[in-house]
Amino acid sequence: MGCPDWPKCFGSFIPPTSVSQLPADYKEYYSAYRDKKNQRFASFLTSIGQKETAAALLNDPQVKQEGDFDPVKTMIEYINRLVGALIGLLLTALFVYSFWQAPIYRILTGLAWFFVLVTGWFGSIVVSTNLTPWTVTIHLGLAFLIIILLSAADARSKMVKANSGVIPLSIILISGLFLMIQIYLGTTVRSEVDALAASGIDRSNWVSGFSSKFLIHRTSSWVVLASFATISWRLIKRTGDRFSAFALSGLILALMLTGAILNYLGMPFFVQPVHLLLSSMAIGLLVNISLKYSLSIN
Repeated sequence: MGCPDWPKCFGSFIPPTSVSQLPADYKEYYSAYRDKKNQRFASFLTSIGQKETAAALLNDPQVKQEGDFDPVKTMIEYINRLVGALIGLLLTALFVYSFWQAPIYRILTGLAWFFVLVTGWFGSIVVSTNLTPWTVTIHLGLAFLIIILLSAADARSKMVKANSGVIPLSIILISGLFLMIQIYLGTTVRSEVDALAASGIDRSNWVSGFSSKFLIHRTSSWVVLASFATISWRLIKRTGDRFSAFALSGLILALMLTGAILNYLGMPFFVQPVHLLLSSMAIGLLVNISLKYSLSIN
């Protein structure tokens, strides 16, 4: 919530660096600004049959709450938006380039370009709803979808048909399912983190406040490791692609290591985004490997 409006930041494309640059009533102003946007979003939710979700959104007092200006958070959010805009420009160029490539490559890059726009728009909803957990989860899911589409496009550009079927599709699907369940459990844990942080509990005591989902998330990581190790073993044995094999298993081991650090060292804030980054890399690499060594897309 470093920037309470979108796409501008406190009404400007160059964010403020001090609270003195803002009007005295900036909290009331941006709370009302976000409420108007939420009213429109609630109408959209109602139109698609999500009346209870819309009502919960409008009646949640925390949604309208405006925090104190924090220049660090403002710069983090501003940089996030600049990077998002750069990704949009790069994907636009990639989509134009795809018109000289195979149709499937054009479809994949075109979908990635479309979902970047959707993700940007939904980012504004995340802001207007004051980081409501379910909107953050959807926003994250859209980002993962873009990674999947781009990984598939990359694999398509490097695919060798003779490699298809080297890894049974069943192993890929089971491993992907385990990973997605693990990520879903991770998003529920993150929602609990948000609640614990809002309640004022010290970060070092968050782990003790987690539900049983955290224990399942922590324990099931061994299942994910076993399934990815199986793929890595087959990669080395059948293709000799040691780089992909070690990268795949290495990512899961790094995920488990950062998870252990979060669990045993009091949830250090800088490890959380690293844990998430490794998850996205694992998804992208799994999709890339599955298309190179399991499926054949014409």
